[in-house]
Amino acid sequence: MQYEKVYKQMVRREQYLYERDRSHGVFYFSSERDLYRLCPNLYDTEKAEREDHYDRCMRNAMYLALNDLEQMNPKWHSMIITYYFGCNVTQADLGEKYGVSRQSISQTLGRAILLLRHRANYHLKRLLNE
Repeated sequence: MQYEKVYKQMVRREQYLYERDRSHGVFYFSSERDLYRLCPNLYDTEKAEREDHYDRCMRNAMYLALNDLEQMNPKWHSMIITYYFGCNVTQADLGEKYGVSRQSISQTLGRAILLLRHRANYHLKRLLNE
């Protein structure tokens, strides 16, 4: 009986404090779900900022990887730039330019892309940890 009375007093006190804080613009949240339910745009904003940051890091990592490739193997760098950023250049055209077969160009591009992927992942991890 005595515990019920004390419990009811505690509940009334908590309710009073909650109403007082709410009237002054202070909100308490029991979980992130409550916070995002009251402010739905907050989640979208944070998510967009995280995605923008990741995209910027990804672009920077790719630029750094291309610079690494240029320093490691200028011929591969030239092939990648010509093939992917040139105007309608085929592997056969690159083969004629470098005096090798189309299959050889295909294998070289595959190796260069593998190296680029490895370097880009390295730089991306480093940029995201900064």
